[in-house]
Amino acid sequence: MVVLGEEEDLQRSKMLVSNINWHKWDTPRNDQEVIAKIRYRDVGHSATIQMNDKQLEVDFFTNVNSVDPGKSTVIYDVDDLICGGIIMKSIN
Repeated sequence: MVVLGEEEDLQRSKMLVSNINWHKWDTPRNDQEVIAKIRYRDVGHSATIQMNDKQLEVDFFTNVNSVDPGKSTVIYDVDDLICGGIIMKSIN
């Protein structure tokens, strides 16, 4: 067995999202609390959002696994879809 790191090394606290398709607003309200989903069957993770130039900064309340560049993400306000986009960078 080859181990390249620990499971906690995969956890991220923040992500930058681009190629954003807005559904609920033209631009978000800064520091809005949202639910961010990364994978198809993801239950979602509480976070805040803020626009940073042309990228959306998503700051998770707790660390999240598998926040990988190139994956799609969707952002919800409870059950209402706010936007979707592509993860450009994950930050620890």
